[in-house]
Amino acid sequence: MHGVDCHLECYVCVRLNSKLKCVCSIEEPPRHKCTTAGETGKDPLLMIESGTEESTADEPRFDISQFGPDIHRILVVAAHPDDLETTCGGTLALLIDTGVEVALLLATDGDIGTHDVSYTRESLATVRREETLAGAHALGLKEVFFLGHHDGELVPDLRLRAEVAHVYRRWQPDTVFTFDPYWHGQAHPDHTAAGRAAVDA
Repeated sequence: MHGVDCHLECYVCVRLNSKLKCVCSIEEPPRHKCTTAGETGKDPLLMIESGTEESTADEPRFDISQFGPDIHRILVVAAHPDDLETTCGGTLALLIDTGVEVALLLATDGDIGTHDVSYTRESLATVRREETLAGAHALGLKEVFFLGHHDGELVPDLRLRAEVAHVYRRWQPDTVFTFDPYWHGQAHPDHTAAGRAAVDA
C-alpha cells in the first residue's frame, strides 16, 4: 500500500497496488480571482457560483479525467458523519457517474457533534447514522461500514487498524480516500487518527 499527498488540503489518496500515484488532482486546483463589488458592482461570490468570474486561458481546471481509467472501487475512510460529503462528495459524485463504485467506512458515530442538550450520545448516534445512510443513498454509495467509536475518542491503535483492514478485505477497494495523517493543519484529532489507521492498516 502506498500513500501520496495530493493537492486537496486535508485528504490523501491511497492506492492499493504497486503504483504510486496521486489520484485526487494532477494539477493545482483553480485559484479564483476575487473582484470586489466596488470594482464590478456585482457580488464576487455570485460571480464564482454562476461561472462568470474572470479567468485566464492557462488557469488549470479540475477535470474528472485526471483520475484516469484505473479506478473502479473506492473506499472512503472517514472519522465523522458528513466528513465525506463536505470534503469530497462532489468529486465522488462525478466518479460514481462514470461507473466507479464507492463505499464509506465511518469510524465514529459523531455522537457529541451537537449543541442541542436534548440529545444523549446514544440518541444522537442513531440520528447521525440515519443521516449518513440518507446521504449515502443520495450520492449513490454502494455500502456503508459503521465502526461505532465515540466522537472525539478515536485512537489509531491496533484495534482500529484491524477493523479498517477487515473492511479492506471485505470491500476490496483499489483506491482509498482518507485524511492526510501527516498534515499539521488537521482540524480534529479524529481525522488524523482515521487517516493514520487507514494508511497503516
